[in-house]
Amino acid sequence: MGETTTLSVPAPPAYDEWRDGRWRLTGAVFALAWLIVLVTILAVGERRADLGSLHGVLADGSVSEVEVTGLPKGGLGRGYSTVRLEWEARFIHRYTEILVVSSDRLGRRVSNPDHLPVVVGDPVVTLQELRPDVAIVRHDYRSGSWFEAAGWTLRGAPGSALLVLWFAALFMVMGAPEPWRATRWAWFWLALASPLIGAIAYVLVGGPLGVGRPRHPGRRLTGGWAFLLAAVIFGGTSGA
Repeated sequence: MGETTTLSVPAPPAYDEWRDGRWRLTGAVFALAWLIVLVTILAVGERRADLGSLHGVLADGSVSEVEVTGLPKGGLGRGYSTVRLEWEARFIHRYTEILVVSSDRLGRRVSNPDHLPVVVGDPVVTLQELRPDVAIVRHDYRSGSWFEAAGWTLRGAPGSALLVLWFAALFMVMGAPEPWRATRWAWFWLALASPLIGAIAYVLVGGPLGVGRPRHPGRRLTGGWAFLLAAVIFGGTSGA
């Protein structure tokens, strides 16, 4: 008798809930919301810079106005204060924060957990030396909600909206279908370490859009490795 030939039938692809219509629609709405956020950040967001950048644009004459927030009108006396300096450069609103102290001795003693540049005396004097005709606009301390991520800050209603959207991303990570390319806890740590980059990466490649499904869905970054990766890559990124 002849040998029996057995035809192998490929196994059907594993069911992926992200391909369902309701999740495709949810993901599309979620992606559109993040696109609006990115446009808003570029339009009204504030980009963190360093003190040297401000000195450079003042010296070359490309900035004519600096906003100073947090510097007491009557002077520091024998104290210290965190001061925010803001300016427009290349169509982007930029800012930096410095720790202003009344003396070198106080500067060595005062707590500086954020490692801000320490400036002794009135910083406005240095700004006016770099550009004598610079306009200095003084403000009191700002209040209200704000959100900072990846070096960008949004204040007021846009900042509150971004904060709500970020929390929605965390809830989606933990409650939506099983994400792609990384486990739930892995995406959680990435979104926590870098709120802006992590959340957008989850929307683009984590499953919500339902496109670009990995060839091997079972291979995913685990929570422990994601925690270490986030600590190394995003250690300098903060959110509030």
